Amino acid sequence: ADKRELDDFSEQKLTRLQQFTKIKSHKIPANLKGDLRDYQRAGYNWLNFLNEFSFGGCLADDMGLGKTVQTLAFIQNEINKNLLRILNMYCIMGQKGRAIFGL
Repeated sequence: ADKRELDDFSEQKLTRLQQFTKIKSHKIPANLKGDLRDYQRAGYNWLNFLNEFSFGGCLADDMGLGKTVQTLAFIQNEINKNLLRILNMYCIMGQKGRAIFGL
């Protein structure tokens, strides 16, 4: 078989994937104004999984099933971890985002 060398980052990522067993359940940010249904929590956990493994990805389902609130929960979690700095939520988010975050 063709054996190619991986950079350190890719090697670590491959090792983590080989040890992977299941997507972890993440706590919903306490300061998120809103509730997530079970299937929305699964989407929220999926976004966190993608982030932890440095993958890109998306949420895709029928309209009206809560992709926005799942994404906002993920962003709020990142803000709470001080990994994401958003200087002006009023400019980035519409009225729906401001209402959920209480801005």
